[in-house]
Amino acid sequence: MLTLVVRPAGPDISHPAGAWQQDALQNAVQEARQRHACRLANITLVKAFAALAEWKPDEARGWAATNSGFQVAGTAPNADPQVLMGAALTYPATLSFRAFFGLRRGEHQPSIHPYTTAREADVVYELVAMLAITGEYLADVLGGGHLLVASSLSGFQGAVSSFSTDTLGSVADLEAAKLPVAASGVDRVERTSAAELRDTPERVARLLIERWLPSFYMDDRDLFDTIVPGD
Repeated sequence: MLTLVVRPAGPDISHPAGAWQQDALQNAVQEARQRHACRLANITLVKAFAALAEWKPDEARGWAATNSGFQVAGTAPNADPQVLMGAALTYPATLSFRAFFGLRRGEHQPSIHPYTTAREADVVYELVAMLAITGEYLADVLGGGHLLVASSLSGFQGAVSSFSTDTLGSVADLEAAKLPVAASGVDRVERTSAAELRDTPERVARLLIERWLPSFYMDDRDLFDTIVPGD
């Protein structure tokens, strides 16, 4: 599970749209996708842009968006590449995101040894997208210049690097037990700005979860530079 919460650091917060946030939120998703279409490698792999495209009122609390309609009701995703994702705006200007990743591979395939994969590339893709959407939205919020960002990554213990197993190909299930495994996750709080999240969300994404990677990500390539190539 990946959880992300972003809010303005100061008390002076207001959005020009008032309580009527549907257009502002949907525009933020679309603008983030357009802005990073040429920056994100394989942007079609990012699920957040499609999953969070339709925002609906969440009673009197704010607004919410989710791809839960594509999942079996009441169940969390189990297998890779399934992702269950949701986001919420809580008045006046706090954005929250949560993504559940299915980690199992080969569970119902004959002659395949099941294993779990950390899906580290997917985690980075979705985190960068969530931060980019937040930047687009909070750039229009008065008082959105200084932001507090809190993230939590959990439930990945025992999983192996998806980069490693994808490279191994057909013998991945046999070799997975020999690979280093991921820690459960990492919690982090950072300060940033709406402009930074809008323009270079990968910089904050790196600060939030980079410490999680070294214990199991045995690859010479920099994951963040691979997903968001340098300008």
